[in-house]
Amino acid sequence: MKAKFFLFLLTATFLAVSCCNTAKNVVSESNQLQNEQNMKKIIAAHLTLKPEKIALFLNFTTALIEKSRTEEGNISYTLYQNPNDPLKFLFFEEWKSQDAIDIHFATEHFQEFDKTIGEYIAEPPVITIYDVAAEK
Repeated sequence: MKAKFFLFLLTATFLAVSCCNTAKNVVSESNQLQNEQNMKKIIAAHLTLKPEKIALFLNFTTALIEKSRTEEGNISYTLYQNPNDPLKFLFFEEWKSQDAIDIHFATEHFQEFDKTIGEYIAEPPVITIYDVAAEK
């Protein structure tokens, strides 16, 4: 009888420890995801324009840049033109978190930009979102 009780106790202890470790892993993964969501982000969006659209593009993006800079989660939002290849542009953006980017993507000014950008570009944009490594 004592052997059965001991085996039961051993099994219950094993299950309790396993459940706790699983719960810790789930919490740890959840915390990591939350930290990634709250981590500062950089967006680098490379665009190649149609030659005849450069002036219109610069005019078109003025409102996007101004409005994006006023958003709660924005740190910086700058458009650069490559001096060696004037058809190449780079949007370089800093955001406080992924949530801030998601809110930005849902704004009216970004939605308008997203709908219209195809008229100005000669090839698909190359967009990369980075985590700021020093803050990990």
